[in-house]
Amino acid sequence: MVGGQALSLAAAGRLAEAHGPSASFALAVGAAVLILALALTTRATDRPAAVVRPAAGAPAGSVR
Repeated sequence: MVGGQALSLAAAGRLAEAHGPSASFALAVGAAVLILALALTTRATDRPAAVVRPAAGAPAGSVR
């Protein structure tokens, strides 16, 4: 994501020179929307583990 933001920043400078600040702003907004969509559609994997309980009949202390 950081690399994509750096590329959009570099392209925004060239767009501002060639087409004015509105084109540069539109590019920045488009990149932000794509990052937001990516963030909302991906899942975090840092979820806490479920509580492990011994099965019926398992010896005491057999669960780590």
